[in-house]
Amino acid sequence: MAMLNSFGSGVRISQEWLQVDMLLVRGRRKRIIEGSEQDQMRKEKKKIKNRASAARSRQKKIEKTKFMEEQVDELRKENTQMERLIKLMMEEEEEKAEETANRPSSLKRTFSTPW
Repeated sequence: MAMLNSFGSGVRISQEWLQVDMLLVRGRRKRIIEGSEQDQMRKEKKKIKNRASAARSRQKKIEKTKFMEEQVDELRKENTQMERLIKLMMEEEEEKAEETANRPSSLKRTFSTPW
């Protein structure tokens, strides 16, 4: 016994098992009955793809973390070098300031015009 519903899909009903196979015209995808062999295969395929995707994501995360840790190490080294450079420049500036303070002034006040 075959009937057509309002969506234009055919429905086959067998008297023995009352098994229903539906074809959707709109989505052009075959609807798979839950628990069938096709459904099990589809689910297994999806699991495999999901595991592979998760493994790729984990690997990508590991690589990104490793890259960021390397960057942190490089930036710390650069920061240490800059701190040393700043300290050295400050020491030189202090020495120059001491030399300037200890040196007698060579400038003398003079009058350029008579009053």
